[in-house]
Amino acid sequence: MAESNHSSRKCLQMMINLSNVKHLILLRKVHSESRNLLIEIFKYTTQLSSLQIFALDLICYFEDDEISKYFNKFIQKLNTYDNHLGDLDQIKEFCQIFVNLEQLIRSLNSSHIIFLIKYLPRLKYIDYYMIFQHNEYCSI
Repeated sequence: MAESNHSSRKCLQMMINLSNVKHLILLRKVHSESRNLLIEIFKYTTQLSSLQIFALDLICYFEDDEISKYFNKFIQKLNTYDNHLGDLDQIKEFCQIFVNLEQLIRSLNSSHIIFLIKYLPRLKYIDYYMIFQHNEYCSI
C-alpha cells in the first residue's frame, strides 16, 4: 500500500509541482480509499492554504490526528459543500482543528455562527448560506 501511494505521488509530481499548489479540492469519500496518499500530498504541498471538501468527509478526518494537525497548521480558507457539521460537539471540534481559519464558506445552521465567530479568533470572512425548500438559497 505504501509503495502504491509513493508511486501515485511521484506520478502527481511529474504532472504538477506540488510545492506550488495553494488550493485543493477533495472529492467525495477520498478519505476512505487514499488516506496515506492524502498525507503524502499534504507533505509536499508546502503552500497549500485553501481546501474545498464535503463536510461529511471532513468530519471523518476529525479522528485522524495527523491530518487534523495539518489542517490546524496550514488551512486558512475552507469551503464545505454540505451541512453535516450540525451538532455542537462537532462544531467545537471543528473550531479546535481549524484555529487558524481566516475564511469560511459553507452551509450553516444559523445558531452556530456566533459560536464560530467567538472560537475562531483569526476568522475575517464568513460566507454562509442556508438551503430552504425547493433548493432556494439565502447567502449572508
